[in-house]
Amino acid sequence: MKKLLLLCGLMVSPSLWAITCPVELHNELRMTAQQIEIHRTDQHAVITQQNELLISGQPIRVTNQQQAVLRDYRQQIDSILAETQQLTNKNLQRSRILLEDVAARLEAPGAFDNVQHRIEALFSELEARYHHQEQWVFPAQKFSVTEKEWQQEFERAQQAISQQFLSDAFMVIAQKMQRQGGMNLTELTRQMDDLKIHVTQRLNDYSQQLTSEVTALCSSLTQLQQQEQVLHQSIPRLKNFSLLNES
Repeated sequence: MKKLLLLCGLMVSPSLWAITCPVELHNELRMTAQQIEIHRTDQHAVITQQNELLISGQPIRVTNQQQAVLRDYRQQIDSILAETQQLTNKNLQRSRILLEDVAARLEAPGAFDNVQHRIEALFSELEARYHHQEQWVFPAQKFSVTEKEWQQEFERAQQAISQQFLSDAFMVIAQKMQRQGGMNLTELTRQMDDLKIHVTQRLNDYSQQLTSEVTALCSSLTQLQQQEQVLHQSIPRLKNFSLLNES
């Protein structure tokens, strides 16, 4: 069931970015509907919805051209967050469709609701780490650290979701056999194996779509990295507030 978790593993967080695309967040990013903020140890830069620039609370005078660059940079960041949220919702829907399909195959509607609830709870838990009171907060993270932390969480979640799915599937098949005259371990094993093959085939189909979507997300991050370089050329003071490029 590892692929089921991979299918659902696109979270709105730097952890997602690091796993799907090897990037590092060099400074903390905070986002609201009104502005984005980039925080370093003792200073922070703010780009408002009106594309105004403040550094540590002090307004910075910018030209029309510089303001246009600020706008493009802010909009690119907003776009990536929206793209990632859409991808998250799409994968939640895919997991729901898959589990409903398996339940229908076993003639047991709702049999895997607990599995879906676990997946949704995982999403909610991870999102809650970064979304606080209408604000997204993404701390600076190194790829090596993020990769290790994600792997540990991935393994724990994978085990819990896999056990829940297999336990529920076993219970549904066993109860159906009992109603039809008694347990047959050989037949139960065959049906479980057939079910695993069916799920794997469906997930392989989803994986192809997911690969294309992740590639698009990586492309968006590459564009942001390039846009950030343009920003630094236009406003050199912002080099100290880099997100994806070395300061």
